Amino acid sequence: MPLDAATLALACGATLPFLHFVLVRVFKSPDNKVRLMFVSFTLASLIGLVAYFSLLTFHVKGLLTAIFVLGFFCLGYMEAFSMICRGFSLTIMVDLHRKPDMDIDQILEQYGNGKGVDWLMTKRLEGLYSLGMIKKNHQTLELLTPRGYLVGRLGLIFKKVLRLQEGG
Repeated sequence: MPLDAATLALACGATLPFLHFVLVRVFKSPDNKVRLMFVSFTLASLIGLVAYFSLLTFHVKGLLTAIFVLGFFCLGYMEAFSMICRGFSLTIMVDLHRKPDMDIDQILEQYGNGKGVDWLMTKRLEGLYSLGMIKKNHQTLELLTPRGYLVGRLGLIFKKVLRLQEGG
């Protein structure tokens, strides 16, 4: 079977977890995992482009196919990585695995390796603040930044279009 753009993109997409793993091990800073994920996307894309132009005859359709397939892999990996690192439900499952038979109050207190649910909420709010999504106004939070307003509005539209309930 001859090599085509989709197969080449699949092969490059399959390298994403490996590239990310190697980069995280080489650059041992725990704060850089997300940045290194984007570096791995860039490396996989560059490998794919070099391989594409080296091994295949250029066709716009083939190149677009490769870009979309690799883009699909990047988005899928990003979602999987996010679920592993930030997934609320997954963290509860891991906590229950580590300490079986906890009641609800113990889960709330022990969430995230003993940091608790208050830590989670504070971390999420600080993340939204640092991304410019919300503003602090004394003891209240506001969506007065244009970026925050836009994301909040788009979230409402998506929930309405997809008929999603309130909540996370």
